[in-house]
Amino acid sequence: MNVYLEKPYSINEIGERLNNEDALFPHNEEVSANHRLFIVCDGVGGSKKGEIASALACESIRSYFKSFIHPQQEFRTDFIKKAVYYTEICFDEYLMENPSSKGMATTLSMLYIAPNGVFIAHAGDCRVYHIRNGKILYQTEDHSLVNSLVKTGRIQPAEAENHPQKKPHKYKCKKNEIFKP
Repeated sequence: MNVYLEKPYSINEIGERLNNEDALFPHNEEVSANHRLFIVCDGVGGSKKGEIASALACESIRSYFKSFIHPQQEFRTDFIKKAVYYTEICFDEYLMENPSSKGMATTLSMLYIAPNGVFIAHAGDCRVYHIRNGKILYQTEDHSLVNSLVKTGRIQPAEAENHPQKKPHKYKCKKNEIFKP
């Protein structure tokens, strides 16, 4: 399998927040064709300390991969589960030392290019897109209340557009839409 990397782009908007709650790895100024792990975390709106939650999640997953990944071995999805579990432990330790941060939360989108395939993991409404020749071929589905209501048939997709608990996305992309950063 040949995978060719171009410089990744990130789109960032703080919305109505006073601070940026996004964390990513690698940072734009550090990224190279040698990177195989890509992470984006975004603090959950309405929860406190989102900037800490996203930074902690991003760093703990990066650290777990750096410490335990063997780039030439076949990659298995249980490695991602272990990385997320390690992140949960890091959150628990942080919260024990900083109880005022209780309730902090983050979304997670991750992509890892392994010798045996490309693996993605995500939690929340931070999306992963597969773009080829300027067209979106695939995108992850949001893990959100509103998307869950649509998937279970409790509301129609048209109702979801204006649902009071829907998080507004400034950037909406649909499959096969031309995308130019």
